[in-house]
Amino acid sequence: MKIFASTVELEIRKANRDFYDAIESLKIERMEEIWLNSNEIQCIHPGWTERLVGWQAVIQSWYAIFQNTQYIEFNITDFNVTLDGQIAIVTCTEKMMSSVSGEIVHNELLATNIFQKTGDRWWLLLHHSS
Repeated sequence: MKIFASTVELEIRKANRDFYDAIESLKIERMEEIWLNSNEIQCIHPGWTERLVGWQAVIQSWYAIFQNTQYIEFNITDFNVTLDGQIAIVTCTEKMMSSVSGEIVHNELLATNIFQKTGDRWWLLLHHSS
């Protein structure tokens, strides 16, 4: 049984929490601080029919979500990290409550978040939630 997380795992947990905090803030500037500014990043939103690729497409999708969401809150459970050098794969369960067009919605989704360490930061490369 593992009692203490490694320093690297704590960094990844923080990067993952920062991502969900950025969503909860509903501020595009916060979301821009999380993602690697690259044409290689990808995002798959639950219920959307396309995979978004590249900085512009991914950030625009969050802008659209933020414009149509009054409130959103996440409780992250079943957190698991797989580390391979400078790449970290996080899988988790997103227990989400949101208010969209005045309606309260509860969802439980599975998510994969892939981070890359560049310099002293972990940057988000991929978010897939379904």
